[in-house]
Amino acid sequence: MTTAHLTASLGAVNETERLITATILPIGARASSGRWGIDSGDAITPREPYRKVKMLIDHDETQPVGYMTEYRAGAVTIEATFKIADGPAGDKALADAAAGTRDGVSVGILARAFKPNADGTRTVTDAELYEVSLVAIPDFSDAAVTAVAATLDPDHDPEGNTMPTETDETTTPTEPQTESTATPETVTAKVEQPTHTPAPMRAELTPRPTTLQAAVSRVAGAINTGDTLQLRAALADIIPSDDKGHGFIGRSDWIGELFTAANTARPWVDAFGPTKQLTTMKIEGWRWKQRPKPAKYAGDKAEVPTNKATTEAVTFTAERWAGGWDIDRIFLDLADPGFLESFWTAAMAEYLVASNADIAAKVIAEGKKNKGTSASPLAAVKDAAAEFRKVGGQLSGVFLSGDLYDQWAELKQSEVPFWLANATGSVNLRDGSATAGVLSVQTAPELPTGTVFAYDKRAASVREKSPIQVKAFDVAHAGIDLGFYSYGLLEVHDPRLLHVRTVTASAPDPQPHDEPAA
Repeated sequence: MTTAHLTASLGAVNETERLITATILPIGARASSGRWGIDSGDAITPREPYRKVKMLIDHDETQPVGYMTEYRAGAVTIEATFKIADGPAGDKALADAAAGTRDGVSVGILARAFKPNADGTRTVTDAELYEVSLVAIPDFSDAAVTAVAATLDPDHDPEGNTMPTETDETTTPTEPQTESTATPETVTAKVEQPTHTPAPMRAELTPRPTTLQAAVSRVAGAINTGDTLQLRAALADIIPSDDKGHGFIGRSDWIGELFTAANTARPWVDAFGPTKQLTTMKIEGWRWKQRPKPAKYAGDKAEVPTNKATTEAVTFTAERWAGGWDIDRIFLDLADPGFLESFWTAAMAEYLVASNADIAAKVIAEGKKNKGTSASPLAAVKDAAAEFRKVGGQLSGVFLSGDLYDQWAELKQSEVPFWLANATGSVNLRDGSATAGVLSVQTAPELPTGTVFAYDKRAASVREKSPIQVKAFDVAHAGIDLGFYSYGLLEVHDPRLLHVRTVTASAPDPQPHDEPAA
């Protein structure tokens, strides 16, 4: 929030009814510093009731002389009328304004929002009017009613006080004392009237006290506008311990939910293609246990070849996933609007992690039925591919334990066989994946050290019912029941195409590819 003071000239003075009317702001103009202005009367809102907007003398809060009774925001200017209080101070304010010796006005606003312009100026878009002061000399040289000048420039105090310099002045009874506005010190001049022919004398300068509110507003204004020259004004020491009410610092900024890493990818599920829709708890099918095998036939009505062909029934039963939480409804009524969404997202993330680990455990268990050993990660890939070809399968990809993936990532071209050295491939250390031609290679923390899992992606399928969110209101206990439900199963079509191989040595592949001589 920035405190700005803008200066204009009086419009009218009615000493009989003790009223002062002033054009306090022009709309569309800029201050003499070229930095500030308003483009709409809606940008300024006076405090209410209007009597809370005081008329002061030179922005001195200890010298109130009246209060606002009328406020008019037009298309071109903003005008206001002030009732001047009875008493010597009010009488002098009316007399000075009528005589033209103090006929300028300086407006104090709290600028809550503004927008920067391309020419470097700022347009105030939201501000509160809290005081209007009578001043002797307006910043604008033009004395017209529409003349307004900002005091937010290096030659003026951000609280709107004209800045006199400490200088020798020669005064006579017929010559008025004048003020200079050269330095950024907030001061008040006191000049004693001589009882004889005046001799040259020096004005006694005393700084006006600075409140905590004024100090913070001044510094905030300098920071917001980038006007570092404002900070040259004489300020009292304000330290954090002075702000025991935490009115200016110490309050927390709420940034909402923080980022928390979660491994929500499901490589074991994705290895077997997109999940299929699950519509029932039980899936039934059959597979060949012994295929019918034709053979050569001798002819001449001899017995034809035959064999016992058998099948087996296969049943897959879906498993249920669920979670339920009884949440106090205050989290819906008064908490962060995104709380329930974040709660659901967190539950979903945990489900993805758990369901991926579940599929990994199931296919690894199937793969252990086809165990084998190999001398290196590359040998394990080659051996698994050979086993798959025997039964008509194709090697789609492999999962490597962390130690074996590190060995794979560190292989040099001279250490790999021809088929790998000439395959288009890459290694991604961010997600622990690699490619070698059409072969997918991924690291898997689920595998024990020294283990390779090889698969044909047609060997299995994953069926899943998309997670369902259920929300119910427990009126009797002012709660919200949040439920999470899902269903899934693994179909193993051909377990022969799931292999677990153990690497017994860390040596490179025994058939290296020789690089051509340079």
